[in-house]
Amino acid sequence: MAISGSIRRRGSVALIAAVLVSVVAAGTSAAAAPRELSWTRVAPPAMAGAIVRDITSNAGVLLAVGSTPPLDAGIWRSSDAAHWTRIDVGNIGQNVVLQSVTAWRQGFAAVGLRYTFASTGLQRDAIVMTSTDGAHWRRADLPGGQDALPTSIGVHRGALVTGGCLGVGRFGCLYAQGPAVIWTAPDARTWTERLLPDGEHSFVNGIASVGGNLVLVGTEVEVDGFLSTPIAAAVWQGPTAASVRRVRDEALDSGIGNGVVADGGTYLVVGGRSGCVESWLRNGAGWTTIEDSTTLCDQQMNDAVAFHGTVYATGFKFLDEGLPVWRSRDATHWTAVADGTMTSDGLMFESSGIIEWHGRIVIAGTAFGDSPPDGQIWVGAPGR
Repeated sequence: MAISGSIRRRGSVALIAAVLVSVVAAGTSAAAAPRELSWTRVAPPAMAGAIVRDITSNAGVLLAVGSTPPLDAGIWRSSDAAHWTRIDVGNIGQNVVLQSVTAWRQGFAAVGLRYTFASTGLQRDAIVMTSTDGAHWRRADLPGGQDALPTSIGVHRGALVTGGCLGVGRFGCLYAQGPAVIWTAPDARTWTERLLPDGEHSFVNGIASVGGNLVLVGTEVEVDGFLSTPIAAAVWQGPTAASVRRVRDEALDSGIGNGVVADGGTYLVVGGRSGCVESWLRNGAGWTTIEDSTTLCDQQMNDAVAFHGTVYATGFKFLDEGLPVWRSRDATHWTAVADGTMTSDGLMFESSGIIEWHGRIVIAGTAFGDSPPDGQIWVGAPGR
């Protein structure tokens, strides 16, 4: 995503077959009717067989990240959203799965996991990769050891902020035994680990910088063996990483917070509740939620972006084929966007990131149902 005063998350826990993700910040107003968009779906040959988990842009360059078989870092660049080139990062990308990427003043930064196949079993290390141009990359370890999972990365007051969880077992943050955690670095080299207050059995999915405050969004869960039950959408807010505090509200109970977007001086959290789409608008000291609708069930939101006075969100459907996209002008009512490029016989689309880029919306995700899955890009352009 382009560098601005508000830069988002991103992250995802696609390692457990549920991509949970991330976030873009921009202003919005509800003065005019939403602009109709014409959509184009791109299946780049460079993304064949890949899982795409996040997308951002900087200096006109689009950058998507994820993983490619058998288990290597997937990094793709584009200058037009239609033609994509995979970046070969050599040995530093072997056995690496990238979860989230952001733009910042020194280029790009991505986080994920590096796997080591040892005689004692599978080991994992949380890693960060940085690049000034999206083509040449460096890799470093994050603090936290082998039970840390970074799911999202963003920028606040010029510093990198990545979030996730500790105490990760086999199935990712949804089943983590440890607390929510963030790592911060002013220079991408020296990282400080911070446990989030009131964050036990919780994790971070989305990061945004809104009105001078750092906003962290995720989920608190109750883990019982192989079952995990969401207790609440978890939100932390504060002017600095060291001062964030947990925001409590009954409206957040039982929810899953996947992404956050700056909206009209406040922020909107998107995700799900009880198998249905749910969103929460921060309104003064409280929250406004969307009214549950059966037409928005068996679906979940992963990410959102403000675009020409309208908030667009996207995610996945649990059962049906196609890519869900919704839009809202008041952040309390969502309308489904229908387009032929979002449907496909035999394929289930799952989006992992949505951004504004050069007056267009770009969505990155994955088509499942094929063997193997394939990375996908959707481009929405107004007035075409």
